[in-house]
Amino acid sequence: WFANILESVFLVGLPYFTTLIYLSSNEKNKTVTQLQDQLNKEKIDPDTLISFKENSNKTKLSLRLGDLLYVESSDNYVLIFYSNGSKLEKRVLRNSIKQLEQELTPYDIIRCHRSYMVNPINISRKEKTTKGLNLFFRKFEEIVVPVSKSYATELEKILT
Repeated sequence: WFANILESVFLVGLPYFTTLIYLSSNEKNKTVTQLQDQLNKEKIDPDTLISFKENSNKTKLSLRLGDLLYVESSDNYVLIFYSNGSKLEKRVLRNSIKQLEQELTPYDIIRCHRSYMVNPINISRKEKTTKGLNLFFRKFEEIVVPVSKSYATELEKILT
């Protein structure tokens, strides 16, 4: 009787546990690879120049990545907010935020709301409220940019 139980454990349990160990080690390898990719990902220099174009494909504004605070959508226009020394400045361009999102993806400018994109370099803090998550900027603490629920989890991962 004991020999039958021992034989059953080896016949059923051994392949089961071997598969379980293989799958868990495979998952750990994927996680380690992803973490290494994140560490190896080249940081973008804040002095990199970004060019903003209008629908006509003409460059209307060039500024340092470190100066860009956020982009706000307003119908067929976008408002680009940036720091000029200690002053907050804005520029209006005829373009869509969807188009700008595609152009700014290589610079790690992230969408946080249907109407907003932010530069994570300049974010000083985030604050949870009853309405959701709000972002604040280093030099300009009075500016509040909302984060919609659909973008909140992804943004939390990036800002952590």
